[in-house]
Amino acid sequence: MSKAEELAMSQLRTAQFVAPLFAVSLLAGAIHTAVADEEEQSSTFFEVTARVQTELVGVDGSAAEARGKDNWYITDSWGNGVNNNHNWSAVFLHGEHKFDNGVRVFARHGWNYDMDGLKDGRAKYRESYVGIAGDLGMVRAGRLESPYKLNTLQWDPFVATFLQARTNMGKSGGPLGAGAYIDDAVDYTLVRNGVTYRAFYSNNDGQPAPQGVERDSTFSGSINFPIHENVELAIAHIDAGNRGAGKRQGTKVGARTRYQQFTFAVEYEFRDEGLENGEFLFLSGTYNDGQRNWSASYGQFMDDGIQNNDGEYYALGVAQRFNRNVAVHAGFRRTERDITGGENAVGIGLRLTWGYRHNL
Repeated sequence: MSKAEELAMSQLRTAQFVAPLFAVSLLAGAIHTAVADEEEQSSTFFEVTARVQTELVGVDGSAAEARGKDNWYITDSWGNGVNNNHNWSAVFLHGEHKFDNGVRVFARHGWNYDMDGLKDGRAKYRESYVGIAGDLGMVRAGRLESPYKLNTLQWDPFVATFLQARTNMGKSGGPLGAGAYIDDAVDYTLVRNGVTYRAFYSNNDGQPAPQGVERDSTFSGSINFPIHENVELAIAHIDAGNRGAGKRQGTKVGARTRYQQFTFAVEYEFRDEGLENGEFLFLSGTYNDGQRNWSASYGQFMDDGIQNNDGEYYALGVAQRFNRNVAVHAGFRRTERDITGGENAVGIGLRLTWGYRHNL
């Protein structure tokens, strides 16, 4: 046998020996990767989030003077003619486990703070719930926000500041409007093809009941759906029965569109006699300049009551975000009603967010 033949035979024997080892190593690598991927899919974490908003606001006008509120304030938001109303500051605890099949189970609890400290009574708590989510949607139970509140809450560029529209004649407020929470609730959320469906029930109506008067149940539902790449429509309804003051039902419809650096939104609410007894119109426009947003909003309340105390809302402001944890805003707001007079607010605010997440 020649040297060339001996070399060829040696290479063949080496290949016959190495090939199975190489195949086994590939299989082991594949198994290891699959196990690693499986381990990544199954995860557990615990998270703490704290956020603080401090605003320096000067308020004047005939309505403010009548309430004795014409002064400068260190506050966290403003609504219904008072400081620290429909505010932003909070502390949240959140825990979650994700199974290998993608199903998530979670729990969340929030405390409600403002510049006076922890709120009183049930108002000291924000959302507090347990839930489960998967391919078929998400179910939560506990103290929740209604779909009526959630489906257009962020359409107001000034939400949860002294410039906000809700409770300032631009949008409804309270637990049966665009603010607060409702206890003893369960909700269901499903997202399909960009459309978000929400359904909600509670045996509680979120409002204090006079002695001897039972609370009514609350039903709510909403749909947010895109009709174009940059156009979103929204509709929502809430029904909290009739506690003697008339039907407590509300319906709203809205549309939001984006064009280049601009965002425009319009919203219309119908509120029955057991609520604000009128209609709200809300309009907003925002120009996004990188980390800075310039915004203008207008609102109108058309009172259907005997007094016909109509109202208007104007706001102009700017928000500058420095990073994900620090932002400032400033602006001017005017709220006016035909009978009770006007309120002017000018100021500046700072928002700080801190979070810690521990993967178990």
